[in-house]
Amino acid sequence: MFVFAARLILIGMYWVINPDTQGCFVWPDVKDVWLYNFEPPPGEDPAGYTPERCAEIICRAIGAPDLPLEIDAIVTWQYGHAVTDTWRSDRVFLIGDAAHRFPPHGGFGVNSGVGDVSNLAWKLVAALRWGAGDKLLDTYEKERKPVAEQNAHQSMLNTQRMQETGWLMPDPSVLDVIERPEGQALRETIAAAIPKQRERFFSHGQQFGYIYRSDAVIADGTEPEISSVSEYRPTAHPGARAPHLWLVNAQGEEYSTIDLYSGAFILFAGADEGVTWQDAAMRVAETSDVPISAFLFSQAAAGGRSETLQQKPGEATWHSVFGITPSGALLIRPDGHILFRCPQLPASPVDELKQAIRHMLNKDGTGEA
Repeated sequence: MFVFAARLILIGMYWVINPDTQGCFVWPDVKDVWLYNFEPPPGEDPAGYTPERCAEIICRAIGAPDLPLEIDAIVTWQYGHAVTDTWRSDRVFLIGDAAHRFPPHGGFGVNSGVGDVSNLAWKLVAALRWGAGDKLLDTYEKERKPVAEQNAHQSMLNTQRMQETGWLMPDPSVLDVIERPEGQALRETIAAAIPKQRERFFSHGQQFGYIYRSDAVIADGTEPEISSVSEYRPTAHPGARAPHLWLVNAQGEEYSTIDLYSGAFILFAGADEGVTWQDAAMRVAETSDVPISAFLFSQAAAGGRSETLQQKPGEATWHSVFGITPSGALLIRPDGHILFRCPQLPASPVDELKQAIRHMLNKDGTGEA
């Protein structure tokens, strides 16, 4: 008996580059439905692309002239980018597509919109429930607009690089010789352009590595680790997304520090001085009405008053990842970005945390934190 094992690999995107048509088939996870995206030659009216003509073009792209198919919809669009100048007008805030528009090449649209909501939501809560000053709401534009501008630039760069591969070309007629001997140079040019597509499909650094700079962040005078487009370099620099760490519970089950986020501010500290930090967090939370959850990194229990976090064996120590000493602490905003980093235990942790919360709330002397 012979036993064969096979793995079905479904590829969701196919590029077509030939003299007849240049485009991309996309499978949007809908049964028996595909999208074919292509650019008409210069000067052509998109209205001239009837269902019959589109069906003929798709059949040419597939290489099956008699393939039976049905056109569900024809949509025309132009690629370009825009970022609004002003993100707030009094009680009105712009988020998502209302604030920025990118080409789809890189997938920055939805991710940027989610980032907008995550950034603005906790600040609205701070204004409505914690007595935050109006300046905190102004940091929404200050923090999110630079991210949108970077994403717009990268989306357009991805689009331009795609043109070098033979797809989305301003003048597809240059492909007339691609299958003939005299098209060797063109084929080599297209082949050389393919590696440049990496940043379109691998943009972890762009998506996760941005660092906020505003009054909702307390700078500590250090220089951050900068991510590239494709490589995310975690850093605990104030304003950055707090680095993820693997943890294990008493049953040996793994979970992430990110699983601890619950809409409150998060304080991470070590067991050596952790109870001191936790007591400070509790006192500041009581006087400011700002929720702060404290977690300690240790092998032993911390007086039963805080969940003790045990790191996954073999991982870098929590304090080295956060860039502090074992007696220091990290205060993380509800959106996962770092508000405040204290490298070691100060003379008064209460005063340090109180000052950090007051700074974030932009109280301007109008209330107590």
